[in-house]
Amino acid sequence: MNRYRKSSICKVKKITQYECSHLTQKVLKGICQSINKKDVNHTAFSSKFIERSSSKFNGFQFLTAMLISSLDSEHSTLEKISDIFRSQYRIRIRSQSIMERLNDESAVIFFKNIFEKVLANQFDSLTKDISPKLLSPFSKILIQDSSICDLNQKLRPAFKGSGGRASKASLKLDVIYDFKAKQFNHVKLTDRSEADQKLAWEILDHLTTNTLVIRDLGYLRMDCIQKIVEVGGFFLSRMKNNTCVYLNETDLEQLDLAEYLHKNFRKSSVVDIQMFVTAKKVRTRLIAYRVPEDISEQRRRAAHAKAKKEGRTLSQKSLTLLDFTIFITNVPIEIWPAEVIGTIYRIRWQIELMFKNWKSRLKIDCLNGINEFRIRCLIYSRAILILIINEVYKLLDYVGHCINKVVSIHKIYSWLKCTNRLLRIISGKLGWWEERHLDDLITTCLAHQSRKRKTSLQAIQEQDFYYMKTS
Repeated sequence: MNRYRKSSICKVKKITQYECSHLTQKVLKGICQSINKKDVNHTAFSSKFIERSSSKFNGFQFLTAMLISSLDSEHSTLEKISDIFRSQYRIRIRSQSIMERLNDESAVIFFKNIFEKVLANQFDSLTKDISPKLLSPFSKILIQDSSICDLNQKLRPAFKGSGGRASKASLKLDVIYDFKAKQFNHVKLTDRSEADQKLAWEILDHLTTNTLVIRDLGYLRMDCIQKIVEVGGFFLSRMKNNTCVYLNETDLEQLDLAEYLHKNFRKSSVVDIQMFVTAKKVRTRLIAYRVPEDISEQRRRAAHAKAKKEGRTLSQKSLTLLDFTIFITNVPIEIWPAEVIGTIYRIRWQIELMFKNWKSRLKIDCLNGINEFRIRCLIYSRAILILIINEVYKLLDYVGHCINKVVSIHKIYSWLKCTNRLLRIISGKLGWWEERHLDDLITTCLAHQSRKRKTSLQAIQEQDFYYMKTS
């Protein structure tokens, strides 16, 4: 059972004060290049957000005021933004004037252009060499997921909800995140009516040879998976219980997977077989983990409750398959034995944790107002802030790796709120003491507290595999 377990497969690299300072300056320079004062002001004029050179404030000042206020979005009122202008730039501007600026399409164009530039200029050369060995065969590891923010129902014409009992108006953020480079490849602002299966095609614009794509069930469509395979990519996904499965490519009748697993693998805790899925007969590895009895009973209760609510009856086949957690992938067994699949899939939770932090710490879902342009300005400014914070996180995470510490993104948010630190970072002026002693900063202020439960990355590094939990 323990033949795959090792103490660690990531080499720890020592880092000097000079290296800390050099890396910090490099990252700050990258942020400054993305949010350059001259370029931001030029964008403000070209978008017609600011039309007169005699304007009371410039584009850079308005952008930074919005970013600072976004650190505490729950309390980001127009009055607070006005106070930031007064305290940071000695500019007196009424909250009514700020509202008029935000409620205009030119403001959306301004913030969107800045966001796209920051997205395109992320600094990605720090983290590519520190991934666990199990992930080293892949040039990229792309995780795609989405998060929903409910809006005032008066915004329904611009941001459609999903109907039924759900919110009448909703905003959806669809995100593609490169786990190895720790950067965002894609952030799309849409509404809840745009299905995840349609958004699944967005991944194709970011594929290269040896790219691994990890997504949840909502994005699963076999025609998209075929495209991933055609370009030399790999996929890992959960499989829906109602997916058509065939044992042989020439079979006309689909396989009763539940009966097949119980009949042929009654005593197996983990199953790894070659199958053909959907009517397109796509060849794939199918990995099934038998879950403990209490988990399968819990799943059945939840499934019955959901079916009753939706007025339908569950088949015996669907109920039987709840005894298993099933994955499909085209990664060869020589790279990943069956025992590692479930653990590696947990990487997808990294983006779920990001969404959770965005909502709990940045309160990005606090989108007050009924003007479409204002809502878009708020979400783009918060997306810009997220990209900036991610650049800082990559730097601190790299240094943390070098000193064997796991950095908490949750604590980074609190750290950035202190003493105008965000404004100093945007201006490239982090204190020299902080630059040279990032290791001490991480150890004392920004590292996760020791805990019994491993993170997903620690589980992969130490090869604490999923099948051990389900056997």
